Amino acid sequence: LSGYTKLKSVTLPKNLQSIGNNAFSACNSLTQITFATGSQLELIGDSAFSGCKLVTELILPDNVAKIGSNAFQGCYKLETVVLPKALKVLDRYTFWECTALKNVTIQEGLTEIANNCFMNTGLETITLPDSLTKIGASAFIECAQLTTVNVSNNGKLESIGDQAFYSLIYCLLDTLTQNHGV
Repeated sequence: LSGYTKLKSVTLPKNLQSIGNNAFSACNSLTQITFATGSQLELIGDSAFSGCKLVTELILPDNVAKIGSNAFQGCYKLETVVLPKALKVLDRYTFWECTALKNVTIQEGLTEIANNCFMNTGLETITLPDSLTKIGASAFIECAQLTTVNVSNNGKLESIGDQAFYSLIYCLLDTLTQNHGV
């Protein structure tokens, strides 16, 4: 369905286990992605929904364990994302250029945010789970609105990559709550 411009909504069935690379990419009329109750989805491929410019909310099923690179890149109107509990790694460029993205719920269990994952998003505040051990290079680069990053006392964060929070235009990171000596 890649590039199918008349697709406005999609409801993915309960038994679907994977969404392939570029499956819905450039479906630029798509406004709603719904996952059936009890979804068995485990894999979202590279660029699966990239360029779906009108999607505003994304609540992923809890058993999604892998989201490929660029999976939601260029979803310009995406404002809210709830990540699944089974997810361990957020791949590179996953939410690149999701400029309206303000609200991301990251579940406990995520261990890595890869390079450029949230590059050029509208995030203002992010709360990182205790399970997170690594933030890749440029993970939050060009997030001009990002002012607060919350990391708890109990966190396992061991590594923050080069320019992870760097902004080429603005450097508005006012608060980095980091009480565990990383």
